[in-house]
Amino acid sequence: MNGRVTKPSTVLAMLAALASSPLGAEGDWPRDTRFDGPLRFCSYSFATDIPAGEVATVRDPGLDFTITYFESGDRWLGVYEGNHPQTNDKKIRRTRLFPDVRVDRMIDPAGATSYLVHALPGGASPVLVHIFSDQFVGSEADAAVLQRFSFGGVDKTGCSTLTYERA
Repeated sequence: MNGRVTKPSTVLAMLAALASSPLGAEGDWPRDTRFDGPLRFCSYSFATDIPAGEVATVRDPGLDFTITYFESGDRWLGVYEGNHPQTNDKKIRRTRLFPDVRVDRMIDPAGATSYLVHALPGGASPVLVHIFSDQFVGSEADAAVLQRFSFGGVDKTGCSTLTYERA
């Protein structure tokens, strides 16, 4: 297996069904919000610059997490931000890709690589950022893809406000 990941549309369909169930939040959930580059994308525990020609879509199921997709041409990168990413059946190994931020490389049974960042934006509960992409190969070369992110609270990432907030 080459370890490539396909865009998890099945998972998103399941999340949409969950969000529309009585367990989901009230209102118009799930919600997709699109942002076109160029812009500085500021989230609760990370920030990244979106160049011209790239699109960010925040998929918010109305639960305790969001998933943001960054897409440019045929390349994509997904970012789960919440408290309970799915780590079952994955081999986890700590890797040093960023100073002062714990990052775990995760490899699933099919060989796909993703990264779990333990971002602490200042609250008592840790926020986990799970980054997955068809671009990851499971080596130090992945650091070049991850270097676009800065982690921490809004004040630590050069942001004055969040790009997406729940209404």
